[in-house]
Amino acid sequence: MIDHDDDQLVADYLRRLTAAASALPADRRSELIEEITAHIAEARTAGAADRDDPARVPDILERLGDPAYIVAAAADPFPGGQPASAPPPVPASVRNAVRLMYLGAAVSLITVIVDLATESITKSAMLSALKTGARQSGIALPTGSQFNSGFYATLALVSVLGLIGVGLWIFVARGSGNGRDWARVTGSVLFGLDTLALLIGPPDLGIRGPEATVTRIFVGVVWLIGLTAVMCLWRSDSSAFFKARRSP
Repeated sequence: MIDHDDDQLVADYLRRLTAAASALPADRRSELIEEITAHIAEARTAGAADRDDPARVPDILERLGDPAYIVAAAADPFPGGQPASAPPPVPASVRNAVRLMYLGAAVSLITVIVDLATESITKSAMLSALKTGARQSGIALPTGSQFNSGFYATLALVSVLGLIGVGLWIFVARGSGNGRDWARVTGSVLFGLDTLALLIGPPDLGIRGPEATVTRIFVGVVWLIGLTAVMCLWRSDSSAFFKARRSP
């Protein structure tokens, strides 16, 4: 049992704290001592007001801990290393690219729906083109059942590919928004392949295909959305963002 009174106990504790904090910068040392002094005073005041369980100064000081530990925590508030720096904010160019990609997914989905809704128009256009080609080349036309089975198989394939395209839009958008460089590269490659398909692909697909006019318009809109999104992803501020996210 210590014989000193409470004030002497507090004075001794603060003296030990001041000695332990001598290695700290002057402003941090003063701030720390003021904080601990105020904490002790508040705890003593609150304890004196609690008649049922008055706080004793030895208990208050014990809860505070050894002054050396308090100083060590003040000198190194993140033991084991500095905390990881906050990730860089997403620049406006990347945010715009992500929004455009989600818009591309929506338009692609609408294109699939329109393809299914206008299948009779597409079917008639394909049959007319097939008849014209047969007359010019002199080959026999397929039977009605053969044409129907081939047409609906093609329509199903186009619809599935369209839905896969919707998923790819969303997949690349999420990756780009999280700063994944592979997502930016993947989106650019997919856009390049789509452009090649439109330029040198089969003449009966895309904007040159037999689909309804509204479908061909949607195909062109999707391409423009992809072009704008890729341009946003490769801006200088976007590149700096992806580089920062790639760094450890």
